[in-house]
Amino acid sequence: MAMASRKLLLLPCLVLLFVAAAAALVEAAQPQSTYIVHLAPDHPALSLTPARGGRNALLGPLLGLPRRLSAPRPRLLYTYARAATGVAARLTDAQAAHVAAQPGVLAVHRDQARQLHTTHTPEFLHLNGDGVNVISLSVGSTYAADFYEDSIAIGAFGAVKKGIVVSASAGNSGPGEYTASNIAPWILTVGASTVDREFPADAVLGDGSVYGGVSLYAGEPLNSTKPLVYAADCGSRLCLIGKLDKDKVAGKIVLCERGVNARVEKGAAVGKAGGIGMILANTEESGEELIADPHLIPSTMVGQKFGDKIRQYVKIDPSPTATIVFHGTVIGKSPSAPRVASFSSRGPNSRAAEILKPDVTAPGVNILAAWTGEASPTDLDIDPRRVPFNIISGTSMSCPHVSGLAALLRQAHPEWSPAAVKSALMTTAYNLDNSGEIIKDLATGDQSTPFVRGAGHVDPNSALDPGLVYDADTSDYIGFLCALGYTPSQIAVFTRDGSVADCSEKPARSGDLNYPAFAAVLSSYKDSVTYHRVVRNVGGDAGAVYEAKVESPAGVDATVTPAKLVFDEEHRSLAYEITLAASGNPVIVDGKYSFGSVTWSDGKHNVTSPIAVTWPESAGAASM
Repeated sequence: MAMASRKLLLLPCLVLLFVAAAAALVEAAQPQSTYIVHLAPDHPALSLTPARGGRNALLGPLLGLPRRLSAPRPRLLYTYARAATGVAARLTDAQAAHVAAQPGVLAVHRDQARQLHTTHTPEFLHLNGDGVNVISLSVGSTYAADFYEDSIAIGAFGAVKKGIVVSASAGNSGPGEYTASNIAPWILTVGASTVDREFPADAVLGDGSVYGGVSLYAGEPLNSTKPLVYAADCGSRLCLIGKLDKDKVAGKIVLCERGVNARVEKGAAVGKAGGIGMILANTEESGEELIADPHLIPSTMVGQKFGDKIRQYVKIDPSPTATIVFHGTVIGKSPSAPRVASFSSRGPNSRAAEILKPDVTAPGVNILAAWTGEASPTDLDIDPRRVPFNIISGTSMSCPHVSGLAALLRQAHPEWSPAAVKSALMTTAYNLDNSGEIIKDLATGDQSTPFVRGAGHVDPNSALDPGLVYDADTSDYIGFLCALGYTPSQIAVFTRDGSVADCSEKPARSGDLNYPAFAAVLSSYKDSVTYHRVVRNVGGDAGAVYEAKVESPAGVDATVTPAKLVFDEEHRSLAYEITLAASGNPVIVDGKYSFGSVTWSDGKHNVTSPIAVTWPESAGAASM
């Protein structure tokens, strides 16, 4: 009887042991993801260093993980101590959720993939944080997260706190609205535009029509006309590899459409099918943007309008023919420059509607630079060529231009803050191309707007002597975050000093940040908003007198008070306010946005800030 009792008692114990073991196995099998754990500066986990394979027995306990969450063991990947304080670690979702609630943990975010805003991965320079004046970031996301969840915004805040200018690419997700990334106000956000250098290659049709395009093809030219076919009639309008009918393509020039696969890869697909040339036509998405590529076969790229005409020619001519004529490098005023690239990401700002983004544009289309011998000029595996220099496009090309200018400004004015450097570049930027017209948007062929070009194209010589600057520091940015409605715990991710943000005296609105641009979102056609600004005289004349000139956006009465700023030795900084009042007449508003500017001038300096107004129909988009 006693033996039977012991067996009966042993059975539930074995069941419990089996259940516990099974639960442990299930828990250990939970997948891990990479998380960024933001920690207070005195957190003990910051003293850890990654071991081989990332295994560190102390990480879990130091992060406050209980025994039930100890498996699988967390892996320490990296420790951050400068721009941010925290660790990168491999955790399960359950572990991350538990860690987020522990004392000294400011925030826990799943690592977000970032894309390089260019066509090739650059080699990192391995700079350390000592003595750095400018950080150039040609990386970003296709989605702009809230600032307190954006690792670049958080790290950039820490850099700016140390007096470092952070210049970042806006992204290559244009031409859609709300596509700009790296849009925190303490970041200098750069879009891409063209220069006055072209690589023309004409598509000459059998009927004598000549349609201009661009190309970097450097091989043997065609030298004669060849039969011309439309790729859609040959199995693949996009010229995908392996999808073209060889019987229809062999010995012919093929008209391909842009999209899906790489531009140069389309030519490779034509060549693989037996074709001897390619005319690459833009669709509506890319408009008239032309990017010169080092094609593998004789090829040229034409804009949407020319592409439509060539397509129509192929359709109506019984025996269409063409050739491609290459003209090398041409520098001149036709076409006009700069023009904003279609791929350049645009505003409005999806996270802070009253902060205009991008800030400026700079050369980012068909830019010549040194190239690694480890990759082909097209960065495609099918391309066997190797070159010491290459020409590529992207906001990754424009960002370093502005980073270099920021370095020059810091050298000339070492006392300037990052905000002052940004202000100088923005308020002196120009908005007219070399033909005297408003800078055009290659996506539409029409005039660009401040949501496309920001404050304009950078002008380094003028930026050296801007006259006035709009300054700001991290305390102003904390006030801005308060105005956005961020909680003290969310703001603590930026401050990292154990302090609790006091938002009791926050600015009335986020647009009151001392920013060198204005972006208003009006709730009705009778709404009005007033913004406050402070400018500092950095010109050579301490007694300068500046007067305001306002170009009101359509449907808006813009008023600056006072309209005159009189500086002296004791009053180097002066305040003003601008009121943007809807006129109450929606009929005169053409579209969902209106644009204008305010310029302060002393006769020598022109300090210009763009004004962008979003009308009620589109106001909801800013909350996306």
